[in-house]
Amino acid sequence: MTDVSQIVERAAERFALPGGVVAIVAGGRSTVYPFGVRRLGEAAPVDANTTFSIASCSKALTACAVAQLVDEGKLRWDDPVHNFLPTFTLYDSWITAHITLRDLLGMRTGLGRGGICEWGSNRSLPLAEIFRRLRHTRPVCGFRERYVYTNVAFSALSEIVRRVADREFPDVLQQRIFAPLGMDDAFVSDKPGTRAVNCAIPHTRIDGVTAALAEPRCGGRLGESCGFLSGTDAAAWMRYVLDGTPKLMGEATFAEMFMPQSLGVAEPRLGRSYQHYCMGWEACDYFGDRIFCHEGGEFGASSRTMLNRDKGLGVAVYLNVSLPAVRALCLEIYDRLTDRQPRDWSGELPVWMAAAAEAGAAQLQRAYGFEFGAPSPFVRGAFEGTYSHPANGVLRLVAEADGYRAVFEDASVLDGMFEPLGGTIYRLAPSYAGMRDNLKGRSRVRFDENEGRRSVDVMGVGVFAADAPP
Repeated sequence: MTDVSQIVERAAERFALPGGVVAIVAGGRSTVYPFGVRRLGEAAPVDANTTFSIASCSKALTACAVAQLVDEGKLRWDDPVHNFLPTFTLYDSWITAHITLRDLLGMRTGLGRGGICEWGSNRSLPLAEIFRRLRHTRPVCGFRERYVYTNVAFSALSEIVRRVADREFPDVLQQRIFAPLGMDDAFVSDKPGTRAVNCAIPHTRIDGVTAALAEPRCGGRLGESCGFLSGTDAAAWMRYVLDGTPKLMGEATFAEMFMPQSLGVAEPRLGRSYQHYCMGWEACDYFGDRIFCHEGGEFGASSRTMLNRDKGLGVAVYLNVSLPAVRALCLEIYDRLTDRQPRDWSGELPVWMAAAAEAGAAQLQRAYGFEFGAPSPFVRGAFEGTYSHPANGVLRLVAEADGYRAVFEDASVLDGMFEPLGGTIYRLAPSYAGMRDNLKGRSRVRFDENEGRRSVDVMGVGVFAADAPP
């Protein structure tokens, strides 16, 4: 375990991590390694009971709550979603009628990551309205064709749990999971101001410097994100997932959560010859070991859990900054615990991930015609006005000296400036530091005008049409 402490210390120094916690379960024993501070500039240290946003690692908790209701006969895996959510309407009427809880749990809806229905919508936008708008969200692949990650499926599941259990979703998790497992620090909340006294504050990179977010936000919604766990909680949760005790449901129901529901693609550089999605967990191999894992990223926070149920081994890493460090640290610790040849994941992964992000953004820019036009002066006011999209709501543009001030009515995390890059191509520069760090200058905007009808194509969000000709 001394080696593990050294790995943590090296990563903390290498990535300038404000703070974090590592939880390990091995041989039935748990160890927690807290390090750093809850907030830069303050003395309060991270300890074993400091809570962190675990972002999408919350999905496993949602799946567990669904499984409990299945075990009690209150739900069935293959129940149609419309039995519980009448406004849940997809791009195809047949799919709307036949999509099931299993499809939501297994990430096989065909929906992708684009649009505010998927992530980033304001809390004032009701879930029922998001579900209604989904019919205007185009799929990225066929229904039940393959594993495509999507958040909105799990926000739908949380609402189904709420209705069937007849209590608020955070209360369901508290009563059915946190209390029985002794997860005394854990809580769930989608309200930015709701934080424990001993809670890590999210941090982001601002002009290359790590700083605390002045306004912590949760980009996701209940069910898909919004879980907060400490290192002690992480150890208790992993102990349960590794062996199913204490029993929260029957063995057959518990086992079903770890059966692949959709097929993904291999990642050879990470030692993965396969990668599938189960129910709230990814299933993959890691250089021959059978692994269940999940990763989460939120404004200023990151998490990763990695479990080898065959060996009774689990590693969880929670950080109060959004960096590739969380995956690298998890892999390096797992390698050490399984006596593998040490590998510098902290050096390799950031390079790979940055290159992949750049390549993905470039591919999207080409696919949507976001290539730079010839440099041209900014024409003040040419595209000023109000635009709308049936799924993404209203976008208002006000001309300023160096671009357009953009206000997204239903997704304020995207509010900011459209900065001219050349021709009709602009860059989205969000005002919110968390989103600005998330996009890293890669998001593009294109203005178009066809037969007097103006439109704004925001990469990764959608095409907003002018409400009326100029």
